[in-house]
Amino acid sequence: MKYIYILIVSGLLFFLLTETAGAQPADNPQKDIELVISAENGNNGMSVSWNEEKRIYYAAYGGNASYPLEIFTEEGKNIYSKEIGLDIRGMVYHEKWNCLMGNLYDNGGYYKIYLDDSGIPDGRTEIMVEGKHQPTSQSGGTFNTKRDVMYTIYDASVLAYSLEDGVETEDIELTGLTQKELESCVSGLILFTGHKGFDFMMINYLSYKLHFFNGKGNFVKSIQLDPADYISAKFNISFCNNRLWCYNKNSRKWTSYLIFH
Repeated sequence: MKYIYILIVSGLLFFLLTETAGAQPADNPQKDIELVISAENGNNGMSVSWNEEKRIYYAAYGGNASYPLEIFTEEGKNIYSKEIGLDIRGMVYHEKWNCLMGNLYDNGGYYKIYLDDSGIPDGRTEIMVEGKHQPTSQSGGTFNTKRDVMYTIYDASVLAYSLEDGVETEDIELTGLTQKELESCVSGLILFTGHKGFDFMMINYLSYKLHFFNGKGNFVKSIQLDPADYISAKFNISFCNNRLWCYNKNSRKWTSYLIFH
C-alpha cells in the first residue's frame, strides 16, 4: 500500500511539473512550410491562422478591404483566394465559434467571417463589437481564443481586451529587456504563443533574436533565428500551429519556423 501511495504521489508531482513547465522553444528553429500568395495586390501580411479540424491555414493582408484572404492545405497548397472584404489588423480562427475573427483598422471594431462546413468563407461577415477597442488605429491583434481575449502592444505593455465587449481587462508591463532591445523588435503587434511560461514573443528584426515573456510580462529566454530572408520592421509576422511565420514582400510568401515541437 505504501508503494502504491508513493507511485500515486510521484505521478501527481510529475503531472504538475509538466503542466507548469510546458513545451520549450527550440534552440535552433528550422524553416518549415511556405505559403505562396497567388494574388498580386496587398503589401503587409497581417496574419496566418490555423484551423486544426480542417487542417488548413488562412493568410490575410491588412491595409485595404480589397486585399486577399488566401487558404492553404497543411502542406502549403493554395486552395482559395478572394477579397477579404475588411481592412483587418489581426485575425485568428476561433475554434468555439467556428469562424475567422479579429480586429479592424482604427475604430472599425472586431469582426467575424463566417465559414461553411469545409472551412471556406461563406460570404457572410459581421461586426461583433463596434468602435475603437485598441490603443492606436494601427494596433495589430493576436488572440487567446481559450480566454476570448485580444492582445496588442503599446509602448512596453501588453494590453488585453475582451472579445465579447472590447473592454480592456489587463495591462501587462514587459520587463527584462532594455529599451534599445525593445525598440529593435518588430512593431505593430506582439505574438501570443499559447504555451505557458513562454506566452508572448517579440522578434528583433536586426539581430533575429526571438524574445519570450511569461504571462506576467517577465522576460524568460531568447533564442537565435536564422531566417531564410529579411524580417520586416513592422507587421508581417504571425504565430500559429507552433510556428513563427514571416512574410517576405518581394517573394510574396510566408515562411514558417517550427518553434515548439
